[in-house]
Amino acid sequence: MAIESSGRYFAGGTPTGRIYLWEMSSGILFSTFEAHYRRVNVLRFTTDGIALISGSEDSGVSVWVMAHLLDNDKQHEMPTPYCSLADHTLPITDIACGLWDMGTRTLLITFLFPRPINVVALDPAERVLFAASPDGFIHQVNLFRERHDRASKSTGAIEALSGFGPDDATRIDDNEQGFQLKRLINIEHEILSMTLSMTGSILLIGTATGQVHIYDVASHQLLKTVNTHQGFRATHLSTFIKPSDLTGHVTIGSASHLDTIPLYPITSFHRIRDATARTAHEIVPDTLPPYNLEIDHDCLITQSSTGVSGQALQARVAGLEAEVENLTQNLSKAIGLNDSMWESVVSTVLGSDEALENGLPHSAKRSKARS
Repeated sequence: MAIESSGRYFAGGTPTGRIYLWEMSSGILFSTFEAHYRRVNVLRFTTDGIALISGSEDSGVSVWVMAHLLDNDKQHEMPTPYCSLADHTLPITDIACGLWDMGTRTLLITFLFPRPINVVALDPAERVLFAASPDGFIHQVNLFRERHDRASKSTGAIEALSGFGPDDATRIDDNEQGFQLKRLINIEHEILSMTLSMTGSILLIGTATGQVHIYDVASHQLLKTVNTHQGFRATHLSTFIKPSDLTGHVTIGSASHLDTIPLYPITSFHRIRDATARTAHEIVPDTLPPYNLEIDHDCLITQSSTGVSGQALQARVAGLEAEVENLTQNLSKAIGLNDSMWESVVSTVLGSDEALENGLPHSAKRSKARS
């Protein structure tokens, strides 16, 4: 299963290799097709929602363009993948979008781990890859490294791990020491799911016991363990930005109709394709409104519509300056009073110490001084 980052589309795969694509708000089944000839193990939407990527037990990875799957004119045609990645020989259990260049359809880099990998998570900025094995070990793989010259001296520059041939691979070893050893996390439970926060600073790990561990990426410190689903299997984790349609007006105090946060509608999914419902339903793309420079200029530069004149603004500025001057004077008086009180206390303490040194009580010394 996979949910698109905006929460609009849901994709599901079956043991027979078929993929279903629904719109969550209407429940309309937009597409269903034979994607693989064996079980679909994993589905992933790209971060921008442009493509759907599927991985199967047939060791194949296919990239499907969302625009083609949602096109009404092509609903009677069998979808064809944008590209198929056939460099694997074992069943695909998870997908990290970023180790292949989708534009050129070429393999960027291959990693060899000391144990089988069943879950991967890629940093949103494509800087770090986390790969987890069923026995609870998580490897952190930095996708950038320090550049060295021909004499193996550091040049101070950073380069990406790429440019290897299809037969070359980077080996990840458990026997590494020092900094490399710090890139290994051990959960001691079977890991079923894993994801990173939108900023790439928090790693969430789901286990077979139902626990969700939250780790700080920079220090590898365990921040929190969520036991809400303990006893179940945490098979899927996802993080996303709160959609705009979930942002309501919430007030503190008496309840009103403004306190209700509007929920994104989710209806029951259709079991079969309905061409009539699909044709009648309009798909509104998630696009930002056009930018209008004149509106921003009117708000930031020109006078507001309240009719405030230049003289009124000058009077307001003069009033604020007078208030600042008054506060400055009061602050100076407070500082002077504090200094006087401090000097008085210090003089009293020092005077009592001198009286004790002369063998007279402080009160007697003051009486003698008065006489």
